[in-house]
Amino acid sequence: MITNFFRFRRGKPNNSLLFSGLFLLLSILFLFGFGSAKLSCSRVNVNHLNCLHTKSVALGFVKEQEASLFSLKKAKVDEIIIPYLDADTDGTVIRRELSKYGVLLIDNENIVFNNYINNREQQQQVVNKINDFLNNPSDSSLLVEDRNYLLDFMILSFLTISIILLFKGILTSF
Repeated sequence: MITNFFRFRRGKPNNSLLFSGLFLLLSILFLFGFGSAKLSCSRVNVNHLNCLHTKSVALGFVKEQEASLFSLKKAKVDEIIIPYLDADTDGTVIRRELSKYGVLLIDNENIVFNNYINNREQQQQVVNKINDFLNNPSDSSLLVEDRNYLLDFMILSFLTISIILLFKGILTSF
C-alpha cells in the first residue's frame, strides 16, 4: 500500500501526492518552529514573587522550556542588530543593519521572554506591563502572554489543507 504513494498513472507521476506531502512537511516544520511565551506571577508577600516562565510550540501543546523565577528584578527591551548586504539602485553593494527586539527578564540570570520581532513599541508595552507589576506591591498577580493567533490559525489551516490533499491524493491513486 505504501509503495502506491507515488504510483505512475498513464505515464505521469502523481504530483498531487508529492505536492501535498511537501505541503504537510512544511506545515509541520512551521508548527514546531513558532511558538508562544507566557509569564505568570503571583505575589506571595510584599518582597516575595513566584513567577513561572513557559515557552511552548505546536500551538501551545508542547512545552519547550519552563523556568521558575523567584527573584525577578525587572524586564527590559533587548536589541540585536543583524547586518546584511543590500544593493543600491545603481548596483552598488551597501552594508545595512536590521534591528530586532525582544523582552529580557532580569533575574539571577537573563532570560529571553519571547521571540525577537521588528516592533520595538510592542515589546516596550510588554516590558511596561511587567515592570508596573514589579513596582506596584498592591498588584497580586500578573499574566503576560506573547502569542500570535493569526500565525496559529494560518499554520492550522495549512496543516488541515495538506492533510485533506494528501488523503484525497491517496484515495484517488488506488
